[in-house]
Amino acid sequence: MCVQVSGHRIPQQTALRVELQLDRMKQPTTRRTLLLLTNQPQETSTLLVQREEGVACTNRTAYLRSEEEVQDKLSPIFITVNISLLNTTQHALLHGQTHAAAQTRIILDCGEDNVCVPDLKLDAVLLSDSVLVGEDQSVVLSVSAENDGEGAYETELVVQIPKHTHFQSSQGVNRLVCVQRKENQTVVVTCDLGNPMRQGHKLHTDLVFSVGHLEEVESHITFNLRIRSKNSVNSSSNEITVDVQVKAEARLQIRGGSSPPEVVLPLPDWQPAMHPGSLEEIGPLVEHVYELRNQGPGAVNARMTVDFPSTWRHHFLLYVFSNAAEESLNCRTLNASQIDPFQ
Repeated sequence: MCVQVSGHRIPQQTALRVELQLDRMKQPTTRRTLLLLTNQPQETSTLLVQREEGVACTNRTAYLRSEEEVQDKLSPIFITVNISLLNTTQHALLHGQTHAAAQTRIILDCGEDNVCVPDLKLDAVLLSDSVLVGEDQSVVLSVSAENDGEGAYETELVVQIPKHTHFQSSQGVNRLVCVQRKENQTVVVTCDLGNPMRQGHKLHTDLVFSVGHLEEVESHITFNLRIRSKNSVNSSSNEITVDVQVKAEARLQIRGGSSPPEVVLPLPDWQPAMHPGSLEEIGPLVEHVYELRNQGPGAVNARMTVDFPSTWRHHFLLYVFSNAAEESLNCRTLNASQIDPFQ
């Protein structure tokens, strides 16, 4: 770089402070070019311009970091220079162009125009098309990704997942590095596909997710998938929507018994009372016990109906005097007047 100084009554020697910044638009820790001598992206130096010559030049050599260290390979690299007077130059005022900028780009394998146009393709299928409520199981998406075009940079597989779903792992031949995070209040899983994902590159992986709170789901849960890149042209793939059916299954088992198992009528030495004052005067006690068991895997709202002969020839046969409610079991009689009518 060269600096030219001219003016009226300028000193024999003008001392300038020169501030050089490489890749100015990036944060210091992510800058892609560094000065060869210092391995730093910026430098402040002093430049002396003699009045007789009016021009002073200096050279700096910089280098591009290795491909693995550089994430952004598409945006321009801006180089800026700012010039100011040092305090040693007395009674001087600097006027004119004190700032200069230039830009360069990383040369890509994208033809003469250096503009990469990818052709990203995505496919996804379920290894199992349904999940059962209450069962400990995973959803496995078998994903295939391909680039038939030029290089795709900072390429990611983006999976928008349902509520109460968590990413577990990437399995198979190509194991991807994936992260679950929030984007615009939406939970997504992003997987690195390459920087660049080169032309003709294909990969296949199985993404495993755990799902919960399926009892709150009406019929299915949905996954949305696409590939995105930072390319300026044709940056995304087709979008895939995968629906997982949610099913409820429950195996119910019922058994019961009577205590005593049988009653032999007529009872010896017993006569019914016209207006009984106690349960003993109505007849012997008979208890029916029923057990309803859910073998799973899902929870279920169930109703059990018990029909029994309450009268025979207009007389009481089984006289109901109470029904019990136990834990989550609520019992009721359709005709409440039939419960203990003699009370």
